[in-house]
Amino acid sequence: TIDAFSVEDFVDIPDQGAQLYHLSSPPADLIFPTMQTYILEEEESFEIELEHNMRLDSLLTNTGMLVMEISSNFSAIGAIRINSPALTIDNEVFDTIIQFSRPSGDYYREHNIPLTNAKIVVDNSIPDSSRMAVNFTVIQVVQAGDTIKANSFTNIDFSIRDLEDFESAFGYAGDTTFSHDTVIALDIVESLEGLSGEFAATNPRISINYAHSLGLPVG
Repeated sequence: TIDAFSVEDFVDIPDQGAQLYHLSSPPADLIFPTMQTYILEEEESFEIELEHNMRLDSLLTNTGMLVMEISSNFSAIGAIRINSPALTIDNEVFDTIIQFSRPSGDYYREHNIPLTNAKIVVDNSIPDSSRMAVNFTVIQVVQAGDTIKANSFTNIDFSIRDLEDFESAFGYAGDTTFSHDTVIALDIVESLEGLSGEFAATNPRISINYAHSLGLPVG
């Protein structure tokens, strides 16, 4: 081995978020004459922000944490479903249902989902943008005579953290210039001691072992 360095030195994936999503009932009270299910749905996207114009196509993670801080003032029995076709964990599409209900309507809780053996595939159809699709569905079970007050809401503070230790990243590496000095120390130098003339290395080869791997565009 001539020298060694880590791809972490020039590929940095910072913490992502937090991005706030707000689901709200209409600006007028809703009165329900019979028992039924009230549903709010939103199709959203989570922006992946990188440095140096780097664009991510997909990411395979060793570690990381999906953090969802959920707050709600709905007083009925309810749950929120969060799913993302762009995120798989252990080869399963991310899809979770979190139940919440409080008579006072002041629910808050932080939910942490480990991103071990996860894959994130982003949408790059919009120039200079990398977005992960994420869908939210608020489900409220209301009894006959119940009222959902105007502008009742559920907020989701969504972030992805601790992505330093990733398996591989594919996309555009950006415009970062990376330089690394190497010191070549070969045993052959000692055997040439006392000889005169010129020494040249023909077709030298350098083997680089990555702790991570980085996919680069070709062409």
